[in-house]
Amino acid sequence: MEYGGDESTDAVIRSIDADIVGVLESYNRLPETAENAGYPYHNVSLQLLSKYPIHEPSGAEGRYAFIEVRPGYVVAFFNIHLDYVRFGPRLLRKGASVEEVIASENEVRTSALDSPLLLMGDLIQRGYPVFFTGDHNEPSSLDYTEATVGSRPGIEEPVPWPVSEALLQVGFRDTYREIHSDPLEAPGITHPGTGERIDYLYAAGPSETLESELVGEEGGPDVDIGFEEWTSDHRAVVSTLDATPVTMPIMASVDRALLTRGDPLTVSYNAPAPDGSVTIVPQEGAGSPELSEPLMGDAGGLDVDTSDLAPGGHQAVLLDADGSEVARRGRCSSEDDSGRSLPS
Repeated sequence: MEYGGDESTDAVIRSIDADIVGVLESYNRLPETAENAGYPYHNVSLQLLSKYPIHEPSGAEGRYAFIEVRPGYVVAFFNIHLDYVRFGPRLLRKGASVEEVIASENEVRTSALDSPLLLMGDLIQRGYPVFFTGDHNEPSSLDYTEATVGSRPGIEEPVPWPVSEALLQVGFRDTYREIHSDPLEAPGITHPGTGERIDYLYAAGPSETLESELVGEEGGPDVDIGFEEWTSDHRAVVSTLDATPVTMPIMASVDRALLTRGDPLTVSYNAPAPDGSVTIVPQEGAGSPELSEPLMGDAGGLDVDTSDLAPGGHQAVLLDADGSEVARRGRCSSEDDSGRSLPS
């Protein structure tokens, strides 16, 4: 969504009617987009729109969400925008060697995935369907092959672009290339300004890609779903998958990571037993609980009144009947009444 998009962007999203949407550069328009496009759930920090509840669970470190696609069953969803500086194809055209470009890519972009890749790999190993959307600002090694050398400007030799290599190695599948396996027949360029495919939808775990299409301006190269009003400088990818969700783990989650004191807050949980409570404690658990609510069954959500929370960082903690900690979700950060952002 270039510069946050506008009503025509919202109309495109509504028309496509995907179950989950990873959005980039939404800025402060995401709540408006969610309302205009008809999505009951959105997450500003992860930039997600969803028809199903979005949970930022314990242990996610604010990097991914569980999407509850069926009651009590979830898939994992990452959405990441990698840095645009030192664009690799441009460096190649200026005479840099492949080795120099890969070193630059590892420093600028691959390194940003160090922590997410650990989380992704763990989820994949545990049997979750994992999805990853994003603008990687880097081509794919599946596009820079022996067969594509000379097929378009800039591809003068194969390049093992490291972000795609890291994702493929951990078990992800490039859903667009699964369906359009020949990059000569379907280059699938998502950024016309650079002539490169840099926007992706990856999948891993128990899922099967049924279709993957390019969305963009009417009549654009390889565009499968075209719109006369297209407001972004990127094209989008929409993939259809048959996935097998897994049982939601024991966890606590919050519906927003940043709020102003007095804003509504929902703490969702999946507990090992119906007896227990959810407490809101200062960041890192220092001090006494500021709020405590009893559980309403072994799974559900609690609406929390944040009017009396002190400004600063907080965590939601799930306790069992004995008061022992079962799960913890941080960071829930509140601002003061002026809207001034406070450290968490």
